[in-house]
Amino acid sequence: MAEAQSGLKGQFGAISWGMVAGLLVALVAVLVVAALLAKTTTKPATSVKTYNLTVNNHKITAGPTTIRVARGDKIVLQATTDDAQENDIVVKGYDQKTTLEKGSLAQLPITAGQAGSFDIVLRIEPETTSQAQEIVLGRIEVK
Repeated sequence: MAEAQSGLKGQFGAISWGMVAGLLVALVAVLVVAALLAKTTTKPATSVKTYNLTVNNHKITAGPTTIRVARGDKIVLQATTDDAQENDIVVKGYDQKTTLEKGSLAQLPITAGQAGSFDIVLRIEPETTSQAQEIVLGRIEVK
């Protein structure tokens, strides 16, 4: 009877109920901290959103002209053209560009790292002058 009041006795000596309770509290605290760390450090896989654009006669003829994304989103602009002249598609503010050629699929991956509105521009390199012409096709809005 005295054993039930004082705790447990085993080959390692007497263990009090207070020690058992303390060990259980410590174990629960470790499990709670581990669960919180796992919840805050595990991020869901970021998917990549693709936007298909068709550019003809220096404008978007198919696809969105305004693309709205959240900061940190990963996107890919895929563009095709029937225009004979080779031009660049540029996203201003991100210094990203790709060459747009007739019959080819141009891809421009972007991670929306900064908030704001960024123009999608068609840069036309003229054959006779050195001054490139830029035509705004659309924009990417990052919140």
